[in-house]
Amino acid sequence: KLSIEKSKTLIKFIPVILAGLLDGINPCAFTTLIFLLSYLTFAGKQKKEILFTGIAFTLAVFLTYFIVGLGGFSLIQSLSSFPVISKIIKWIGVLFAFIIGVLNFYDYYLYKKGKTSDNILQLQKFLTLKIHENIREKSKSKFFFASAFILGFLVSIFELACTGQVYLPTIVYIVKATPLKIYGIAYLLLYNLMFIVPLLMIFLLVYFGITSEKLTDIFKTHLGKIKISLGIFFISLATLILFL
Repeated sequence: KLSIEKSKTLIKFIPVILAGLLDGINPCAFTTLIFLLSYLTFAGKQKKEILFTGIAFTLAVFLTYFIVGLGGFSLIQSLSSFPVISKIIKWIGVLFAFIIGVLNFYDYYLYKKGKTSDNILQLQKFLTLKIHENIREKSKSKFFFASAFILGFLVSIFELACTGQVYLPTIVYIVKATPLKIYGIAYLLLYNLMFIVPLLMIFLLVYFGITSEKLTDIFKTHLGKIKISLGIFFISLATLILFL
């Protein structure tokens, strides 16, 4: 009986792993990262500097998202102690995940029509400009490690408007998947570790010679697959939350 419970717990980790990885490669996070790498290259930064910038940036992103997620998890878990509010939160999670799933399929349709710029699920223009402005300012600093850390924090906050589309329903899923806070924290740690895996891989690829232009081409080529994957994931997550 104990082994069955352990198996169920391990199975519940799978959606969290997938959510973190997909959030790490979603257009919101990926396009910002490409711009950062392009600007660092344009500014004449050496490979070693880019790698250390990547480490500081990624560490800041991890810590920021984890702290935000922990706050969101604690709030939702507290509210879920009230039966009526718990049901409302559950249905909000289901509907939100379902709608985002449908919108990802619609974005895929636009992608196939060659209208990627019209995608609904993308960072608003003013946020993109704000992120780019911060990248330009912080990349000029001589204290690039500290600047990259601050930049990672700022970019994470700005991107929450977009990456939160994955994070919020995942947090609702975590609350519904486990009543124990210690397990919830473990789920959040796992999610955020998976979220930064693509970031670290991209910085390593650049360190070993892959250009930002090449990464952009790869991203554009696979954007449709990313949108389809996100759509399938969100519909599946909505179903999972519904039956928890």
